Amino acid sequence: MKFKVKSNIWKLYGYYFFHNFILAYVIERLYWQQRGMSIQQVVYTEIIYAVIIIILEVPTGYWADAWSRKNLIVIGSILTCLEFIILIYACEFWHFAFAVGVAAVQKALCSGATNALLYDSLKVINYENDFEKILGRIRFFDYTAATLAALMGSILGVKLGFVSNYWLSLVSTIISLVFAIMLIEPNINKRECECRDKEYIKQSIDFLKGHKSVRFVLLIGIFIGANIVYLDEFWQIYLNEINIPVIFFGLISSLNSIIVSISSLCAYKIKGRFDEGKLFLILIIIFSFSFILMSFTKSINGLFFIALIYGSSGIIQPLVSGYLHHRIESSYRATIESFQSLALRVMTMTVGLVFGKIASKFSIFEGFRFIGVVSIVYLVYYAVNKSKNDLNVKARKS
Repeated sequence: MKFKVKSNIWKLYGYYFFHNFILAYVIERLYWQQRGMSIQQVVYTEIIYAVIIIILEVPTGYWADAWSRKNLIVIGSILTCLEFIILIYACEFWHFAFAVGVAAVQKALCSGATNALLYDSLKVINYENDFEKILGRIRFFDYTAATLAALMGSILGVKLGFVSNYWLSLVSTIISLVFAIMLIEPNINKRECECRDKEYIKQSIDFLKGHKSVRFVLLIGIFIGANIVYLDEFWQIYLNEINIPVIFFGLISSLNSIIVSISSLCAYKIKGRFDEGKLFLILIIIFSFSFILMSFTKSINGLFFIALIYGSSGIIQPLVSGYLHHRIESSYRATIESFQSLALRVMTMTVGLVFGKIASKFSIFEGFRFIGVVSIVYLVYYAVNKSKNDLNVKARKS
């Protein structure tokens, strides 16, 4: 039995690789635009995506614990295949909205189930101390697949047409589904993973109320995550507007992924050399003014500011995650992460509604300028309140 469960490790490598080997992503916005989707309509689909995840995130976590992690992963994989089938034939707003809704359900189903299944598998074979190492390898497969897909996708999209990328992505998701079906459900004691009840939620809220610095840092992650979403979604439109050929999109996407990877790996080394409060301040300044400068740059030089945005966010996100996990008790760590995710989706919708209207009425440059202005407003808030929140509160020993 242990040998079968151990096989889940390489099966998850395969699952994640093909789940992220999506050639469609590098030309996604151009394909949607080609099929009649405006920027405002894309933002509406982002809101649909966020709302569905907000509704389903906590219930699906319960289902994974009480029923089956593998079954949720398999159902999610089937939904991913369905998403691409819909997108291949989509030509109206409601088609794209339906596909995004399917993607949101998939995300909610699998977001906690995959990590839980991995940890349970390692626990069965007494390798649970290697969880971070195995998870790091999985992320390596994520980035490798995304980089290869971006490089291939831009070339094939130009040579064969954008829709060909969606057919090839469908093939990749089917292979990912096969790996999901091959997974083995570990035998675990259900009493060890009973669903969080109202008491856990209350304890989580009480914890946040009593820890100002944690709330303050939590907001940094929420803010950065909500704003970076719209660069992730519309960088292709920006590149198209500054007359960069589509064939180079894959190379640029790959370079951005490499920047995020390297900056994330360097985050903890940088942390040890600076006061955390000052470090966050410097990174938020870079993040905010890069958006402003990018919005005024209508040439290839805009790529430099995009790199700065991805580089600063690549450092911020692991620092925020590390800060929180070192100070949150294990008993309600996941619950507080759920609160962060819910708040992130709400902020994403709020920013997106205004961003979409501005970008649709004027241009993508004005849309990103709005995000830059919002970022500077947050920067002022952070600078004013930094001294009121001691970010050097000692981490919890656990």
